[in-house]
Parts: sequence; structure tokens; C-alpha cells
Amino acid sequence: MRITLFNKAFLVPCFFLTTFFICNSPVVYAQSSFAIQIDTAPITVMPAWHSGAVSHHNGYWILIGGRVNGLHGFQPANGFPLAGANQNIYVIDYKNDVVYSQSVAAYNSALYDHLTASSYQFLQRDSILYISGGYGFGSASFDYITFPLLTAVNLNRLISDVISQTSAEALFKTYTDTVMAVTGGQMMLRDNRFSIVFGHRFDGYYSENDSSGFYVQHYTNQIRSFEIIDTNNYLGIANYTTVYDSLNFHRRDYNLVPQIFPNGKPGHTAFTGVFRYEADLPFLDCINIDSAGSWQLIPNFNQNLNQYHTATMPVYDAVNNDMHNVFFGGMSLYYLDSITSQPVIDTMVPFVNTISKVVRKSDSSMVESAFGVRMPALLGTNAHFIPADGVDMYDNGVIKLNALSGNTLVGYIAGGIKSPAPNISKTGVWVSSAVSTVYRVWVDPSATKINDLPVTNTIYDLIVYPNPAADYFTFQFNAINAGEAVATLYEVGSTRTIWKKKIQLLKGSNKFLIDQVRLSAGTYAVEVEFEQLKKATILKIE
Repeated sequence: MRITLFNKAFLVPCFFLTTFFICNSPVVYAQSSFAIQIDTAPITVMPAWHSGAVSHHNGYWILIGGRVNGLHGFQPANGFPLAGANQNIYVIDYKNDVVYSQSVAAYNSALYDHLTASSYQFLQRDSILYISGGYGFGSASFDYITFPLLTAVNLNRLISDVISQTSAEALFKTYTDTVMAVTGGQMMLRDNRFSIVFGHRFDGYYSENDSSGFYVQHYTNQIRSFEIIDTNNYLGIANYTTVYDSLNFHRRDYNLVPQIFPNGKPGHTAFTGVFRYEADLPFLDCINIDSAGSWQLIPNFNQNLNQYHTATMPVYDAVNNDMHNVFFGGMSLYYLDSITSQPVIDTMVPFVNTISKVVRKSDSSMVESAFGVRMPALLGTNAHFIPADGVDMYDNGVIKLNALSGNTLVGYIAGGIKSPAPNISKTGVWVSSAVSTVYRVWVDPSATKINDLPVTNTIYDLIVYPNPAADYFTFQFNAINAGEAVATLYEVGSTRTIWKKKIQLLKGSNKFLIDQVRLSAGTYAVEVEFEQLKKATILKIE
């Protein structure tokens, strides 16, 4: 089955289990520079798998660590059960649909623990795969930990040993250092320096509402950079430095996507992530990191349609100097209504089937849009995009759009979590599953009259807290422009307006306090109307 961009229908029924409001942005269609198609790859041997390390070398995919069950649970000891840890190294001959595997159960316990963890930082340089940190069960401590380890393996030899069923244990070199104890971050390489970008250290059994000391969590709030010293008999790091920002770097489980910036230089953009200080909600802002390691919060832009790690595809149009970043499904604070195609907020951050795109224009402005084509199910979370053989790319892995001719297979979406419904965290995570189906991604730069749906807001990131409230609450949001707006507090399900006031907005962050002691228990909404746009968010009074 091939799903094309021209099919505007939803492919999966969307039944949402939380209250929501439509964000009334105008629907304006704009010309895109390429079409996308998704179909099922003729690969039947892919294991059901997600959240590990993946590499692509000499015609093989290599999978290490990760999970074989679906979404993690939220109470111990079902958060990350041992039975869900992947205990095999997989070598997949995807062209001939053959899989080879080797269990790591007989490896020494320290190496076994690291190779069965999940949410690593990892990066492949030439034929060497480097894996750092990750979260899993530590035999020595008899507890769940973030591993203070850097592990390296030669992929040529690993592939050979797994195929020949020779133990590959001796191929793995490890280095122990607490600076490697990071999970939920990403790894990047610039010149000869590696960086672990953001993430956190999480030690102990996962519990959603921890009041008994099940875990200790510390966000790194850092970009940690170093050189890797890798010789025949030694693995270590040198010239370690950090960049610290407690406000903007406090995020994990985001997408770090390689870029070609408008000045022609390579770099990366960190897109969104979780969780914010003031609310249990994802970030919507994004951060550029240039080739020198300098960073900048992108002004006047929020990514609405994806905020959690998913399969991503970077594509650069050198003719128009446009950098396209494509996000396949995943989880998002906003989804697109199946009838109106308007962005709708769902504070439970559901699984979505949206395929969205963020484009950086030649003037550095950012525009978000949604393709008409959707993922064939609620897919993409913790999946990986693997480039196809022969696709012309820049050194950092960005696809060269102008080198494509006609409809071209550019890559695959492998692994991830599949959910039967958008919100399952409160109703039963066991209904989700790891994904074994592989999807092909096709790009056609010659397609004409391609319409995609821009997602633009002059008001964004509207939240209220505390929520539920008792005596008072604050509503906070960002505005692209300064000016006069109208804020309204009303009761949901009735026409009764509780409070309405003109407010003066500043460009950027705005915050207002409302004393609501006269309100009875119930459900209310705060709405801000500005430049003929409205955004509303839910408020519950206890």
C-alpha cells in the first residue's frame, strides 16, 4: 500500500480522552518544494524494537539495546520491566530480508547491562559506533541507573561475528566516567569533537508520582563536549568542556537534527523536548547550535506539531537556500483536526499520525507546516529514519534535495512505538507495542501543485497554572508582536463570562494573575484574542 501526499483523509480514527480547544489559526495553503510518499517496505525480518542505538554500515542495519515492548509503564516495577529489554544484537540484511542476531546474555554482567539499556546517546564515525549513557538495570547496584559509560565497537568486525555466530563480547571497549551518565540526550560531532546535548541523569525505579524516593532525576542543563581517544587497547576522552544554561537546556527526549544554515555552514537544531519547569508540558521553542558550538534560541518561532523524539529527515534545497526538517508522527501537544485541519491542543500530549515540516528560509525565518499525507497509524515515537543507499547527502547526513530526480526512495522509518489510541498512559500502556514494520519514504521534487498546511500563531504557548487551581491562577503565553489583546475567563459548557479585560501585550513573554476565589469547582477556559486570532486553554477549579 502506498499513501500519497494527495490523500487528504485521516487514516486512523482519532478518539481523544481529554478536553481540548481549537487553536483558531487561519488555514492558508502554500506551495511546497517536494512531495512525500510513505509505503510498507518488503522487509519482514525487522524485530519489534525501539529506543536503542541504530547504525547503517556496508549494507546492514545494526540494532543494539532498546526495548521490545511498547510504551513504558508509570509505576514501579512496571516502568521499564526487565522482560521488555532487548537482549540481542541484530544485524539486518535489509536488501535480502535476512536477519542475524546474537544474544548478549553470556557477556560479562557490566557489558550486558549497558547493551540492554535504552535511550542512549549514540553516533557512528566511519566504521566505529559510540554509545554513551542510557537507562537500564544495573546488576552491581541491583537498581535502575543511568550508565556512566562510553562504549565503542568496530562495526565491520561486529557484523562478521554476529553473522558467523562468533561471540562479539571482546570487540566492545568501555570507558567509565560520570560525565557519560546521561539518558534522553543526543550526540553530535563537529570537527573532531563529540557533544552530548542536553538530557538528564535518572537513577532508580521509574514512578510517575514519586513521593517515596524511588528515583533521583537531574537534568544536565549542558552541552558536554570532548574528544574521544580510541586506540587498539584504550578508550577514553580528552579536552572536556561544558556549556551550561539552566533555563533553555532543561530538556530531554527531543530531536537533534543536522542542518545547513543560511550561511552555508553545517550545524544542528534541537527541536522542543520535555519537560518545562512551570508545567508538565513539552517545550515548544527550538535551539540552533552552529558548527563552532555556539547556540541561539530561535526567536519568534514555536514548533507545535511535534515535541518528542521521533523519526526525522533533514533535506536541504540549495537553489532556494531552504532547510527542510520533516517529522514523522510521534507525540505532540497539538494535533490537526480531521475536519477543519486546525491545530487542536491536547495537554496529555497524545500519539499523533501527523507528518510535519519545519522550514528555515534564507532569511533565517522558520515556518511550520503539515503534509496532507499521514503516517498509516499512530506511529513514529522513538523510531529512526535510516537513509537509503545511494542518496546524495552532505557530510553531516542532510539530504541534497537538488540531487534528487523524480520520485526517489530516500530512506526508511524503522522501529518505534505503535499505539491504538492517542492517549493510553492512564488507560493501559500495555495496549501499545514495539513496531516491526519498516516504512519506505519517497521524495519527489518534480511534483507540482503540492499544498501543505502552514501552522502559524501570533499567540502561542498559552498555559495556566497551577492547574487544577484552588485560590488563584496565572496565565502565561508568548506573543510575536506587541499590542492590545482581550483576555476572557468563561465557564466551559455555558455562555457565562466570568472575567473579561483588555490587556497590553509585550513582544515575547506575557504573564497575568487572576484572583478566582469566587469561582466554584468546575471547568473553565482562559482565552486570549489578538490580531483576530484566538487561543484557549483549559482550567479546572477544585
